[in-house]
Amino acid sequence: MKIVWSIEARTHQFMAVFCIAFCLLWGHGDSFAQEKQTLRVGIRPYAPPIIYFEKSNDTIEYKGSQAEVLKLLEQKIEVRFEYISSDDISERRKWLKEGRIDIIAGTGMSIEEDPEIRFISSGEKIEYRIFAHKDCNTDDCYYDFEDKRIAMIAGAPYPEFLNRVDQSQKILINTDQEALHMLSKDLVDLFVTPAQSVVNFIIAKEHYKNIHPMGEVLGKLELGYAVRAGDEDLYNKISAAIKELRDSGTIAYLARKHYEDAIESIDRTKNAKRFLFVFCFFILVIIVGGVWSYLLRSRVRRITRELTASEERLNNLIKFSPDMIFVVGPDGKILQHNQSASQRLQILNEGMVEHRLTHFVVREERHQFSDFLQRSLAGEKCEDEFHLKDDKGHVLDVEVVAMRLPTTDPDRPTICCYARDMTKRNR
Repeated sequence: MKIVWSIEARTHQFMAVFCIAFCLLWGHGDSFAQEKQTLRVGIRPYAPPIIYFEKSNDTIEYKGSQAEVLKLLEQKIEVRFEYISSDDISERRKWLKEGRIDIIAGTGMSIEEDPEIRFISSGEKIEYRIFAHKDCNTDDCYYDFEDKRIAMIAGAPYPEFLNRVDQSQKILINTDQEALHMLSKDLVDLFVTPAQSVVNFIIAKEHYKNIHPMGEVLGKLELGYAVRAGDEDLYNKISAAIKELRDSGTIAYLARKHYEDAIESIDRTKNAKRFLFVFCFFILVIIVGGVWSYLLRSRVRRITRELTASEERLNNLIKFSPDMIFVVGPDGKILQHNQSASQRLQILNEGMVEHRLTHFVVREERHQFSDFLQRSLAGEKCEDEFHLKDDKGHVLDVEVVAMRLPTTDPDRPTICCYARDMTKRNR
């Protein structure tokens, strides 16, 4: 009995220990299952390529160099970030002091001047720069602020000399994008940005060709993160994590990578649009060229047919004219003749090229006929009567009209002679 009881007692003890261990593990598991602590981070909603957001299926995804650093920071301090955005720098600082947010991301080092806020440097720096409308193309736009309308980012810390500019000249704007839009429309004369890289990105993306930087860089502002002065634990965690990322070069690498990738993406988009334009223009040229070529060929064929028909009518007119027609050179050599000339003078066509027209003039009139041709060659329209004799001795009384033909070669003048047979009439 004692042995049985001992076994049962040990069994009960083992079960009790098991239940206690299970409960302890269950409770510990519950603590692991609890969600990570959520910290609210105040950010600028649109400052590419530092930080910006894209919407996809009602989901907002933050991108940019700062967004990637914040993701790494979440892992290192084992928290979850909830982003709260505002364009107003002063508003984000107010939220931090009031406890509405726990961290400000991307704030400037000048925040150290506020005793209620502690600053943690990320090692990143942004540059102050003046941008002007293209009409402002002299150094006076940079050195002389008198009577200039100057756009500035509200709440941003600026170099001391800009604080001396009259308040009536300053136009406070929350975003670089809005300031650049006003500058492109010539609504302001100058825009002083605390973040030149952001402005360069927007100018490239929006294709602002009428905006350009003026003078030199005015100064640099160190960027980082800010927490409330009393939140020592959070300050220490973020400081350690940021120091690790900064010392490893991760933050500098991400800043350089996102800026260069963003500019390259814009360039690729520009090149793609340019290629598409050139390609469409090339296709249009081919189409227009093809249509023009078709119309031109059609017109050439039509004109060719018309010229051929006209030439045929002219040749028939000359060939079958009852008058003898000769085209002779300056030496009187027959270059061309019609059918009537060949028939009336009773010589073979191929033999005609061996003769001068004076050969068919009776001997007594040859000198007179040569003078007749010379006067025609000089440009005079000549008319006279001569007697022509063929190789068989038949004499024809002819009335000859001669004139010089227009020609593009002044060294090879030609004369056209019309000879009408007047034999029957004279008889």
